[in-house]
Amino acid sequence: MISSQPNLTIRSTEAQTGQYYRVFEESFNFASNAPPYHVPMWRVWKGAVYQVIDQVGALEEKYGTEEFVVWHHVGYFTQDEELEKLDNYAKVVKAFS
Repeated sequence: MISSQPNLTIRSTEAQTGQYYRVFEESFNFASNAPPYHVPMWRVWKGAVYQVIDQVGALEEKYGTEEFVVWHHVGYFTQDEELEKLDNYAKVVKAFS
């Protein structure tokens, strides 16, 4: 099992994902990577659905991983945007079911 603490920035297009990732990165650096602490950013599932399927598949293949634990923070984006990301993540999960 691989445990990760990703913020799901999965969107329908790569351009949308880039925008989400930049907002998340800025929020992370403000809240978690602020002096005197320098916390490395954890794994972020980012990209369109097919790209995240590839990311998860590469980890599954490399490490023989059968389970992933996801801890997703909410509240960075609107409820509709959060629900879209969770729906897109469900598509990733279904690809491995």
